[in-house]
Amino acid sequence: MWEPDRDYLYDSGFKGKDQIVPIPGPIDDRFTEEELHHIRMLYAEKVTLVDKWVGNLLNRVRELGFWDNTMIILTSDHGQPLGNGEHGHGLMRKFRPWPYEELVHVPFIARVPGEGEGKRVKSFTQSCDVGPTVLDWVGHLEKKGGIQEGFKARSTLTANDMTGKSVLPLVTGEKEKVRDFAITGYYGFSWSLIDDDYSYVHWLPNECDSTEDALKRVYDSSGHAAGEATRDLQSDDMWTCTPHADVTIPDKDELYDRRTDPFQLKNIIESKPEEAKERLKRLKLFIGELRTL
Repeated sequence: MWEPDRDYLYDSGFKGKDQIVPIPGPIDDRFTEEELHHIRMLYAEKVTLVDKWVGNLLNRVRELGFWDNTMIILTSDHGQPLGNGEHGHGLMRKFRPWPYEELVHVPFIARVPGEGEGKRVKSFTQSCDVGPTVLDWVGHLEKKGGIQEGFKARSTLTANDMTGKSVLPLVTGEKEKVRDFAITGYYGFSWSLIDDDYSYVHWLPNECDSTEDALKRVYDSSGHAAGEATRDLQSDDMWTCTPHADVTIPDKDELYDRRTDPFQLKNIIESKPEEAKERLKRLKLFIGELRTL
């Protein structure tokens, strides 16, 4: 039977209710401070364990002699809200549809042999950039003559029609950024744009008379395929995969100053309406371009 490594138990003296899979949703009066601390320590244990085994994997890559010709990319699908205050907006776990920093800000670590190792880059990246980056690197090797004949079919595989962008120019130092902003969102409910200065959250249903109107604006002005999606959004069934979820959203959009308010605690949209309007315009242009792909 597997036994936990005692070195990675950060709150082993906890005597309360089991919190291995805490209930997602607003914490309200659901957890005590002791329980919240224990939940965070469990997460810290998981991070430590992942760190250990990723290290073992990388060591094995070296032992097998693959280190000098292997690209390694480490990223994640999402972050993890863990409670109250500046560390979670009063939310626990991946609780839709809130696109706040603690959920959407994930690492993107790319290691390319002989290129920019140990360098930290400020540029925005997104999960969809993984594929284009891999293809770009394979093409880079092909041009240098360092790729085996069997892989030359790569010439038929390009990132031209992909939404993502290669981050290889960031790694090599050719560019300082490949994106001016990052986009997040939740199907039919929220769009979010994050740039160097602000993070902006747009709640789609607030600008429409009905959910169906929102979907038609978001996906297809002709209404194609909107009917089924609308039925899903109007049904609580869409939310039942998140226990205790509540089909509610804020009554106005949100704007946060990333330079002075990195934890997104003070909504300044009323004092900065032009900044919000500009970001909404950029969001709509971006989503409109996606629909043409």
